[in-house]
Amino acid sequence: MKKGLALLIWTMVLLFAVPPSISAHAALLDTNPSDGEVVAAAPEKLVLTFSEVLEPDRGEVLLFDWNGHQIKLPQGESGERTATITRELPMLRDGTYTVVWNVVSADGHPVEGSFSFSVGEESDETVTIPTGSDWAHIGLILSRFGVVGLLLVGAGIYWTAYFAARRGLPDFAGLLGRGRLWGGGAIVVGMILSMVCYSAVLPGPSLFALIWEGRWDLVFQSPAVVVLFIQLVLLLLLAVPDMTNGWYLGVWAVLAASPAFGGHIWGMESSWTAAAVRVGHLWTVAWWVGGLSYLLLAGWHIKRHHRSWDWSTFRPFMGRVAIGAALLAIISGLVMVVLQTDGIFAFTAGTLWSYLLWTKIVLTLLMLFLGWALSRKWSQRPAVLPRLPVRLEWVVGVGILLAGVWMSQLPYPLPERPHVQELQSEEAAVPAELHISRLHIGTQTLTFSWDTEMTGEPERVEVRLYMPEHEMKLDPIEADRTESGRYQAEIPLNMVGVWEVEVRATLSQGEEIRWMDRIFVPGGGVS
Repeated sequence: MKKGLALLIWTMVLLFAVPPSISAHAALLDTNPSDGEVVAAAPEKLVLTFSEVLEPDRGEVLLFDWNGHQIKLPQGESGERTATITRELPMLRDGTYTVVWNVVSADGHPVEGSFSFSVGEESDETVTIPTGSDWAHIGLILSRFGVVGLLLVGAGIYWTAYFAARRGLPDFAGLLGRGRLWGGGAIVVGMILSMVCYSAVLPGPSLFALIWEGRWDLVFQSPAVVVLFIQLVLLLLLAVPDMTNGWYLGVWAVLAASPAFGGHIWGMESSWTAAAVRVGHLWTVAWWVGGLSYLLLAGWHIKRHHRSWDWSTFRPFMGRVAIGAALLAIISGLVMVVLQTDGIFAFTAGTLWSYLLWTKIVLTLLMLFLGWALSRKWSQRPAVLPRLPVRLEWVVGVGILLAGVWMSQLPYPLPERPHVQELQSEEAAVPAELHISRLHIGTQTLTFSWDTEMTGEPERVEVRLYMPEHEMKLDPIEADRTESGRYQAEIPLNMVGVWEVEVRATLSQGEEIRWMDRIFVPGGGVS
């Protein structure tokens, strides 16, 4: 028992120690040649610049001519992680070329796209080059839906059965019997399918080849893969026989929480706050849908074995669980939206993520209505379970789960909010205001102002940008004076994460005054 408890604790430590990356979905910021450009002479190199550092073995760049014929290019080689992918080009003939790229974001999400350029002149006709593997993306969403759905439903059934057994109803083993083995097998098959589909959408060598070669650093680069391996360990812990109920309740709790650590939370500044909220959301969804699943299985069990149970003592408990889980699921879901997208923008962005969010809201309202109908009908005959309302509410709950898993595979919409900060200089008590037009990937306008009566008008104002996590330092950017005490500069916020901004003013006497600020550029979204 002590060894098993130690193993469970270590598994939880590994789960919560998934290395947080401050990035979600990589974005292509710039290309050389640029998209749609017509160059006079054939370029020697192809350069793609992304919003975050990438694993060199995980970047794939393909080149096609106007007839759709692929032109062989050297692919990624092991080396330093960088935000730039460079490929040497052979001598290209005049015509239009299409570049198809595929990279892996720091949170493990594969990101792909394409652009075109022309040498000499554009071709009259070009063949459209397809990008991506639709079957693999669909398979990945469905397999992850299966795994996450079974884990949440399994946890909810076990928790509900634990309390139901105290009221004379079947426990987990009595209700499912050998179905527990089938459920565990289905989860393992879903994990394997998820790995197969995930490997198919990744550029470079397959995950299975990397496992065979023992290149675990690349295998575990993705938090999603780490979570899959931890889930497999937890399933093995569930198979340990003759443990206490607390053991299995704990393992199921960690299993239900594990999907929270495989995606979007690492693209937010308050990653651990987002993780805590997401874990709470998953637990409440597990209670809600898992509780309905218990009722659904119990109804099937009654019909198959021609038995009946008195539900009157269990109905009040189930009603309280359903109401509490529903309210907490809605509140935690709204908090997650605010943390990721800064509120109302998520509902108006017009992206697939936003449409799925509206779908979840509509289905949740429908589920609440069906829950109310179930409660009303059940109260009329407390000893008998009304099976039809349970089935309808369960089907809607499964639809909500599917929409949630689909959303976890998509970039979420980022808000268009500015950054305004009051700063104090390090050398003297000179207050100033720093304003950045948008906390967003790309080139942004920085405006800096202070009362020059305290210092006199400076000879020069420079903006310096640092990214300590990647040991990156950009060249100083000279700011232009727009009016007395007010300066502007275009700053390239070309990577997701924490930036240190230093504004340095050189006065006429050679004295320097510096102001420092720290900003977070969010990732994983689309503008």
